[in-house]
Parts: sequence; C-alpha cells; structure tokens
Amino acid sequence: MNLVRKIKLKKRLLVCFLLLSIIPIILISFFTYKLSSNSAKRKLADSNKQLLSLINTNMKGEIEKYQYVCGSICINEDIQEALLKYDMSDIEKNKTILSIQDIVKTRIIYPANAKNITILDKNGRLFYDLGYDGFFQKDLEEIYSKTLNEDKDSFTYVKTYSGRDIIVLSRKIYNHYQKKEIIGFTLISIDEGLFSKTVLNPAEIHDGSNIILMDAYGTVLSSWDRSIPLGEKYNSSEIIKNINAINKNSGTFTLDIDGERQQVTYFYNRDIDKFFLSFVPYSYIDSAASVIARDVTIVAILLICVCCFILLFIHSSIADPVENMASACKDIEQGDLSVRINDSGQDELAFLAGSINSMVEEISSLLQIQKLQEKQKREVELQMLQYQINPHFLFNTLNTLKLVAQMNHDEVVSEGIKSLSELLKNTLVEKNEFISIEEEMNNLKNYMAIMKIRYAGSFTEIFELDESILKNKIPKLLLQPLIENSIVHGAPNDGRILNICIKCKEIGSDICIEIEDDGVGFDVNEVLTSNDSTASSTNPLKGLGTENVNQRIKLNFGDPYGVTIKSEKNKGTVCTVLIPAIKP
Repeated sequence: MNLVRKIKLKKRLLVCFLLLSIIPIILISFFTYKLSSNSAKRKLADSNKQLLSLINTNMKGEIEKYQYVCGSICINEDIQEALLKYDMSDIEKNKTILSIQDIVKTRIIYPANAKNITILDKNGRLFYDLGYDGFFQKDLEEIYSKTLNEDKDSFTYVKTYSGRDIIVLSRKIYNHYQKKEIIGFTLISIDEGLFSKTVLNPAEIHDGSNIILMDAYGTVLSSWDRSIPLGEKYNSSEIIKNINAINKNSGTFTLDIDGERQQVTYFYNRDIDKFFLSFVPYSYIDSAASVIARDVTIVAILLICVCCFILLFIHSSIADPVENMASACKDIEQGDLSVRINDSGQDELAFLAGSINSMVEEISSLLQIQKLQEKQKREVELQMLQYQINPHFLFNTLNTLKLVAQMNHDEVVSEGIKSLSELLKNTLVEKNEFISIEEEMNNLKNYMAIMKIRYAGSFTEIFELDESILKNKIPKLLLQPLIENSIVHGAPNDGRILNICIKCKEIGSDICIEIEDDGVGFDVNEVLTSNDSTASSTNPLKGLGTENVNQRIKLNFGDPYGVTIKSEKNKGTVCTVLIPAIKP
C-alpha cells in the first residue's frame, strides 16, 4: 500500500482510466445493439404506417358505399315528405311505411354487408325499420344523441337483439327547403364481422400483433383480434394521451398492454374521425437481437469483474486517507480543535492532510480572537442599552410640571421637581452600570412620584422588600420600563385607582422581583399570535422597554434569566424579573 502511495494521485488516476478504457468497448457493443434494435423499430413503424394508410384507403372505398345509401335516403323526396307530416293517422303512417319500404327495396341499392336500414324522426323516435334485426332502446337513444351533436357522419358500435356485432353509420336528414332544419336521421347497420374481413383481414400482420379501429374516445369499433371486446374502451386514456402528445395524423409510441410492452402505430381518418391502430409486441421486434444481447452481456460481465478487482485495489489507496481526513473533520466539527491528521504519504492527499492541520490551527487562533471581540461587543451593547432613554418621558414630564405650576401654587411642583432631579442625577450623572437594589427602589419611587403628577394620582404603589438583600447589586434602571408599562397600559377604564405592588425576595441563589398590578390585563396568547404592526406600541409583551429589559438581563447573566409576563383580562398583570444574587 505504501508503495502505491509513493505514486502521485494524478498518475494513479491515469492508470485507472487506462484500465477502464475497456468499459467503453462494452458500451459501444451495447449501444450498437440498441441502435440496431431502434433502427428495426423505426423501419417496422414506417412499414406499419404504410400498412395503415392502405387499410385507410380500402376503408374509404368501403365507407363510401354506405354513405351513398345514406345520401340516397336523405334526399329522397317521398321520405322527406313523410318525415314532415307530424299528425298522420295510423292508416296514413302504415301507408307511408309501406311506401318507404318499397323505395328502399326498389330504388336504393345498398351493399351486402348493410344488414338493416333504420329511419328516426327528428325527436329520435323510430319511424321506419327494415326489420331484419333491431336495436335496444338505450343504444338507439345513444346513437340519436351522438348523431345530433356531431357535424359529420357518426359511427357507433352496438349489439342487436340477436347479439350481432354492428357498426351503425348515422346521418342527419335536413329539410330541402330549410337547410338548417333537421327532420330525421338515417341509420345504416353494418355487419362488423364482415366489415373486419373486408377492411382489416387483407393486411399481413406479425405474430401477436393486432389492428383495431377506434373512435376518438377510445372505444373499439372493430378488431382483427376477435378476443378484444368490441364497444369497450381499450387502454383508451393512455392511447389518447399519447396520440394528443404527438398531435399528428399518424405516429408511433410505446405502451404497456397486459404486462407486455408494445409498439403502437396509429393513422387518423379525418373524414370519419376514427383511428386505425397497429399493435406489435416488442418481443417480436427483439427476438432476432436477443442472441446478440446474450453474448454481449456475458462478455461484458467478465470484463466488469476484472475491472472491479483492479478498481478495488486502487480505491483503497485513495479511500483510506480520505476516510482518515473525514474522521478528523467530524471530530473538528464536534468542537475538538486538538485533532491532527497523521499521514506520512508523499502524494496530494498527504499535502491535503497537512493543509487541514494548518487550517485547524488557524481556526483555533481565530476563535480566540473572536471570543475577545464578542466580549468587547457585549460591553458596547450593554452601554448602548443602558443609555437608551425615552426623551418623550422627559418632555411630557416637564410640560406637565409647567402646566401644574401655572395652575396651582402648590408643593406638588416642588416635590415633582425634586423627584425629577434625583432621578436625572442617578441616571445621567451616576456612571456605574450596577447599583444596589435599595438605590434602584429609590429611583422607582422618584419615577412613580413624577408619574403620579402626570397621571393625576391615578395609581398607588406598595413596596414589599426583603431588607436582607437591599445591598445586592442590580443593573441600573432595570425596572423603570416595567413600571411604565403597568401605569400606561394597565390603567382601568372605569376610573378606579390602579394598585401597583413591587415585591423583592431571594430564591436560592437568585433574586426575584415581581411587579404586580390589578389593571385591565390582556390575553398573552392573543398578543403573541397577533400580526398587527402596531402591537409593539400597545402591549407590554412587544414594547421596546420590555424587550430592552429582557435583552439587558440575558446579555449580563445568560439565557436562564430574564423577564416573564403573566396576565389575564380584567384581573391584572404580573411581571417577574429573575436575576442572580450579586453580593456587595
């Protein structure tokens, strides 16, 4: 193995490609066989097209005989006059039928394959029948409906009372004097068996093959193979889909029929809107080439076995080093940057292993730098969040104090100015990021004193503080946005006073601060699922203040800490702040 590894990878691959040059020989043999087979298929398809074209020509001559009979009946003046009489008595009708029968037998010459002549009135009722064999009523109604809706002669397969297979040629009878008025229908019954022998049987087809006549809906009207049921659909959806995909008067496609793959060739007769289809099984087409295919397959298998043995040997010289690198990369992905790849080879894979080792060392160095940058970034973000302050609060407060001063000469103004002064001193002058809980509570008292002036004493506050933890440290102005939410968003609409309770206690090694009010509250789930773009300015869950408080806590102390809000409509809201206990 080491001897092979001394050879450059490029040379190894070159040797491998030379050895694999034997495979193209196999491919050439295979494709030669396929091309020969496809050529035979194309020639057979062209031959079938010509055959169907001859059958179509033969059928045109046969159909013209029946169409001549139809035309003779449709233009006969006696028959036209009889169909125009709607109110004939039974005696007159019998005379008319005898007259028509005389006309049909003496004046009209129809082919021997025409087994019956039927005339319907314009409403589809039986007017005259030659009487050899009749139709079932449902078939008669189907023929009437189909003929009425088509613009040309219609061909329909039916079975007679005696079970005879019949192809019915039907045509509308128009009034001579009003060309658009339909006064009846002519039906010529053609014996399907005799028709098949006359039109389809003269064609020479191969073993297992078949030729059928099919309408545009996939219904079989006539078939050379008598085992195929007539009047039923024969793989119609697939056949019609393939014909529509080719979209030509003739074409060839492949179709699986009864588990056997067959070549289907079709020819479209536009005059009667019907298809001639030829079916030839691929087993017949490939029978002559099967022996060649067997021999080629045996040779190909032997050559492939030899090539595989050589490829396995060369593959191991490439795959083993690659697997070592992959294993090392997996460990590195899990975070173990102490992994190194040991490879003593002299090829490109060894060089790649050394490059990966260098890259890991560089990544380790960059991670140390990134950690330092993240720490600096965190400090900057904390400072930016600390200095975020709502200027509207200052302006609104000052305007409120100014208005009160103008209206009342009261100590309220001095108390308000005093509270504002203390608050501004602690926020703008004091630069420490952390202050004691006691100082934070004093800031809250000053803030709430100012808000009482602004909102005309619409709330009261209660402080329930654990005296033993008042010296613990807390981020400065952490609670002010939450108090503002309670005052602004929690105020009752019925005019009652809002009660706010601030509780501070120690739970294990953490400090828990609760801000509870008995205000209007809200539905937490409804707010979380709301897509309203104004939601951030109208609820405490999505407001800038609440989000800033939560971000400050998580940036300082990590994900286990933060703000949680519980609320219920018309009962109030509880904001819980959880931070670690920081001793002085």
